[in-house]
Parts: sequence; structure tokens; C-alpha cells
Amino acid sequence: MATGKRPEAISPLAGMSGRQRHALSVARSLATASSAFVLDENFQPMPTLFDDLRDKRERSGLSLAELASKTGYTLNTIWELEIHGRGTMALFDAVTHALDLHIVGLTPGKALGLRLKAARLKRGLSIEALATKAGCSAGAVSRVENGQARVASMLAVANIIAPEMRFAKPLVSRFEKGKLVWLSGVGISEED
Repeated sequence: MATGKRPEAISPLAGMSGRQRHALSVARSLATASSAFVLDENFQPMPTLFDDLRDKRERSGLSLAELASKTGYTLNTIWELEIHGRGTMALFDAVTHALDLHIVGLTPGKALGLRLKAARLKRGLSIEALATKAGCSAGAVSRVENGQARVASMLAVANIIAPEMRFAKPLVSRFEKGKLVWLSGVGISEED
């Protein structure tokens, strides 16, 4: 029986983040502008660190305003980081700390800038060589290593020296033979 309402069409963009929709738009533009670039119909942009930040915030039940209050930054500043990836490394650190997120894919340590510096040194790159590869200035690389850079500079550097950098998977626990066993991406440990 018809109710007079049109069924709503489900958009393929419905489950995508703003960054993913933008990446799809850019890819479609390239596909129409160049016959050499062919867009696969199943193209799905990869999630970014910022999508993971937003997902973790939402799973934690925090609103943007609550996260802003928890970090001491404004709501708009948090929104800019989540949606557009704009902000400083200090903001990124404050948000990841507030959401209890940990970066893996780098040498262990607390300060992200120092961990990126260790990765650069491990690869035997000078600041100037890394700057050339990352497409930024040597001063920007230095600011990243000191933790005083913009997130865009940090990501440009990380994409070259730590492409596997990501957030650690959440810890999971289970009981096994009367003992609590913590499972994580790093290993398994037991507690009595």
C-alpha cells in the first residue's frame, strides 16, 4: 500500500567522512579531466588518522564540546582537526592524550617529534634530505622534531619516514583459566 512518500535513495557517500568525500571528488575530477586516469567504480578513499580520531571520540561518547573542554582548546579548533586535519602538533597530542590513543609504527617514546627524529636518523636522512623528499622546508622538519609544527608538516614528514604510523588498536581482555589476559597489538600479558 502506497503512503505517498517517496522511498529515500541511499547515497554511496552516506558512510564517508568529509575527507573521504573530498578525496572521492578529487579522484572523480581527475578521471574526467584525463583519459589516462581511470577511476575504479569501487574506489574507497583510505581512512585517515583524523577519521580515527573522530571515530574514537564518538565511540567514547564525547561530543566535540566535551573534548574541547577536556583538552582546553575551542570546539572549532577540535572540529578543524577532525574534519580538515588543520592544527598544531600540540593540539594533536592533547586530543590523542584525552582520547587515550597511542601512535605505533615508530620507535617507542612519549614525544611524537622525538620519535619522528629517531625514525629519520634510523633511515640515515639529514634534515635537508628529508625536507626535499617531504616537500617542505628544513625549518619545518626541525619544528616537527621539536613538536612545534603544524599537523600538515608532521604528516608530510611521517609519510616519508614512518608510512606505517597509525593509532594502536584498543586493548582487549579476556579470562583464560582463571587469569585475566590482556591482548593488544604488541603482545599478550597475564595478570594474577
